[in-house]
Amino acid sequence: MYKKPLYHYCTLETLMTITKNRTVRLSDITKTNDGLEMLWVKRAYADIVEKVLWQKYHEAMRVGTTDINDWAIRRTVDMIKEYGEREQTKTWALCLSEDGDSLNQWRGYANNGEGVSIGFKLDYISKLGSSCISDDIRNYSKIAPVEYNKETLEREIYQLLSGINRMDFNTADQHIIDNLGIIERMAPFYKNPSFEKENEWRVTFSTNNQIFNGFNFSIPLKRNDDFLSYFTPLEYGFYVRNGRIVSYIDFKMVTPKDAIEKVIIGPTAKVSEYDIRLLLMKYEFLHDRYDKHITITHSKSSYRI
Repeated sequence: MYKKPLYHYCTLETLMTITKNRTVRLSDITKTNDGLEMLWVKRAYADIVEKVLWQKYHEAMRVGTTDINDWAIRRTVDMIKEYGEREQTKTWALCLSEDGDSLNQWRGYANNGEGVSIGFKLDYISKLGSSCISDDIRNYSKIAPVEYNKETLEREIYQLLSGINRMDFNTADQHIIDNLGIIERMAPFYKNPSFEKENEWRVTFSTNNQIFNGFNFSIPLKRNDDFLSYFTPLEYGFYVRNGRIVSYIDFKMVTPKDAIEKVIIGPTAKVSEYDIRLLLMKYEFLHDRYDKHITITHSKSSYRI
């Protein structure tokens, strides 16, 4: 079982925001740098549904049953494909990595190595993925590693569809539709294999789009001390990134001294370990300059711009 810190790569400006406000931010998952974000799983599901239904059709034709026809199959497959291209659930994510000193991630997420990677304690950040956040069944949260193996994804989908051959078509059709909610929850945790070197984990919070009401959106919290003693939801809002309007939810760290285990300074950063220590002292992540419970170190990457 993984027990080490999970690292969030960011710019120095983001580090300032995190420490000054004592917040972590979950951003709209559809606005990441992966053009197939969420679609990777939905399209795989549609493709496998199509294969399974045509297999069922040909088997029915072979034995002479008539409860299924090609028109019905095309209707169901088209509906699943159309569903997959729409955003049924709004999901926000905090992206983390098992690797705190990755050259690719310095380049991509930390201002070409001028930023830092923040190593959050696993037991602390896991509270954000607690299913205890909300009483509302339309809301759910999770923390888990990302899976990059397409064969693993396909096995999961086939498992969801197991038993379809023993159902009549109407029952099978409804079973396929009922699985869409499960697919929506799976989608943030499977990515294209080209991202495998990121060794990513995600903390997600998702809500059905129906929960948005007028101008206001708030998370209906459970009165759960185990969660609320670590985090408090602060704000639902928007910012602009790379020409896109991105929604976010900020969570305030109630006990910031318990949240961070390590900070790694990027290979091209112009800051010292002492700069980082003073910053963490100022905003009460460290008690004083003798407090060593957060390790501060430089990247070992020999990267030059």
